[in-house]
Amino acid sequence: MDTFEIRWHQYEKRERKVQGHSFHKEYFHFHLQKKPDENLLEFLRESYENDYYVTIRYIINGEDFADYMNLNYYGHRALDAPGGDFNSLTYHWNRYISEGLSKSDWLNEIFLRNIAYFIKGIKGEKIIAEDLKAWGMDEKDVEFFLEDAKLSFTLYGCCQCLDRECGYWPIDIEKNEHWVKWHLPEMYHKGYQFKKENYLKEFEEYDQLITDLIEKRKELTQIKN
Repeated sequence: MDTFEIRWHQYEKRERKVQGHSFHKEYFHFHLQKKPDENLLEFLRESYENDYYVTIRYIINGEDFADYMNLNYYGHRALDAPGGDFNSLTYHWNRYISEGLSKSDWLNEIFLRNIAYFIKGIKGEKIIAEDLKAWGMDEKDVEFFLEDAKLSFTLYGCCQCLDRECGYWPIDIEKNEHWVKWHLPEMYHKGYQFKKENYLKEFEEYDQLITDLIEKRKELTQIKN
């Protein structure tokens, strides 16, 4: 079986020393990688408070998947996509930070909208309306994402909007009680097969954050009522 791992990176915004050229005046510089025993919530909180850009890297068989497939250069490079690597989870995390949410809202907004949708999708789980509503989506969003879930999972896409119309890199995810499979576009590469237990374990801490926030939302709703 193939091996699968998630790595979390922080990037900090810096100004270029040489100005006056056609490139962006700012760029993102690698800051650090989350340690295996570091609390994910604290890692994300630090990222928000210090205005760090967060990227999520997929490591397959010991290699960074985006580098291996040369996906860092898929589409066009932009300031909000360090190295041009813009998977769907990375996109949504930083999209909400950049809108300048108050510190009391940032976790609620980030985890209970598109992020939760893509986490469930990459695990190969069925998307249902009840989940979408629990994540805080209105009826219009629920209808859109239920239709989107019928298509292949968007692993990478446009760093500006992630719209499928801009072009995207899809995978189909299949699983049973023993394994999870990634079916890649045939012109690129053979698929991958991961041990289900190991694959899902990589998302456990993230899943728990979402669960805790949903419960907290229910408690606040009960108090208000």
